[in-house]
Amino acid sequence: MLTWVNQKADEAREKQDRAMDTFRKRAAVIGFRCAVVFQLLEGASPKPSPKGEGLQNGTELPSLQGGAGGRLHHESKASLDFAILIADYALKYQLELFGEQLLQVQTVVASETGYKSRNKRLFDDLPDEFDFNMMQQMRPDARSSALREAVYDWRRKKLVVCVEKNKWRKAVEN
Repeated sequence: MLTWVNQKADEAREKQDRAMDTFRKRAAVIGFRCAVVFQLLEGASPKPSPKGEGLQNGTELPSLQGGAGGRLHHESKASLDFAILIADYALKYQLELFGEQLLQVQTVVASETGYKSRNKRLFDDLPDEFDFNMMQQMRPDARSSALREAVYDWRRKKLVVCVEKNKWRKAVEN
């Protein structure tokens, strides 16, 4: 089962599919739970632990991962195949039913909660052509050196071009 989870993680990473990465974990849990029930219905009963440790009367529950030093008995091939079958099924239908919705919600949340620095907000509020006095009026609490640093950063990032001394124009976006 762990191999299946890792394969789906690699597949999600290759496709850059955040929905698959989220739902693969849920699908693995669903598959695991179904396999436990399958194994119990198949007739697997807890076996005594060699060390006499266990939950009740020296027994332990079946394990789908093998387990603690071989004390637990292994899952049957049929139950492992059933776990993978159910996990694939669950993943497929979770992606079909909720995949697009999850991606839309994640996109909206990311855009709404995006952090904007004071300088970014100032830049957005400034007109296409502005001077140093406008900046000081919009941010009266800021030191002039801080405003000059902001302009320097914008010039370095090619967001503004100097028109004349203490006057700039926002660069045209491509």
